[in-house]
Amino acid sequence: MLQKNRFRFKIAAVLLVCQLVACKSWFTDNEDYNPYKDESAEQLFNEAEKSLKKHEYSNAIKRFEAMDSMYPFHERAEQAQLDLIYAYYKKKTMLLVRRQRTFYSFISTFTKGRLRLLYESLG
Repeated sequence: MLQKNRFRFKIAAVLLVCQLVACKSWFTDNEDYNPYKDESAEQLFNEAEKSLKKHEYSNAIKRFEAMDSMYPFHERAEQAQLDLIYAYYKKKTMLLVRRQRTFYSFISTFTKGRLRLLYESLG
């Protein structure tokens, strides 16, 4: 009986350690993580502009936001904020266009099928 209790205690201790290791992420601070911390304001701005020209709006947004938070008083900060607004606008517009295309594709497919069935039932 004593060995059975020791075994249960060991199992419980191992499970407790595993749970604490798994919960380690609760205690780490990832808010300070910045993938652009080694880039200068010029590098951030130029890469963001390139992304904007390539219609890579998500990447441009990330870089403009990083520039805005890291270099708020840089000479290009105001332009970066304007470009950030534009990138948000274009990203939202692109999402709306994709949704509209999907919707119109669905409607045209749906109505063609319905019209064909209606035509066959009337004919």
